[in-house]
Amino acid sequence: MFVLKRCSVNNCTNFSFFNKQVCFQHLEDKESIHREIQDFIGSNDKFVNLKLNGGDLRGIDFSKKSFYACS
Repeated sequence: MFVLKRCSVNNCTNFSFFNKQVCFQHLEDKESIHREIQDFIGSNDKFVNLKLNGGDLRGIDFSKKSFYACS
């Protein structure tokens, strides 16, 4: 089942980003997260329930990847 969790920051209505507790806006080290996502996407071909909404995904190669119930 596809589940979206809200950002853990008080009064924030955004959804959590990737496997984090906060949304992209509230991430402290966006560059590190970008590298983590790039490595994760590069080492897998199929993604289910992946949440990358609101993030900066420039420079990440999504070609030949399959996504199911993702945002």
